[in-house]
Amino acid sequence: MHAHDQTERAHYTIHVRSVMDVDWATWFCEFTVTHDAAGTTVLSGEVADRAGFYELMRRVRDLGLMVVAVERREQS
Repeated sequence: MHAHDQTERAHYTIHVRSVMDVDWATWFCEFTVTHDAAGTTVLSGEVADRAGFYELMRRVRDLGLMVVAVERREQS
């Protein structure tokens, strides 16, 4: 791990099992929330740093959502 890994902005796409209720989607207001044909909810958005990523994952955990996949794309 490099020191810059903790401060780099990155775009994340997180797939969670099941369709998330609209009321829960407000927990992720800074993210685009969509649903795919397979019944998966997709959260997509930018995270400022590692702390922001862990905060996002805490929200997912607190809602009891099952993570199917996480994709990270560094910002250029």
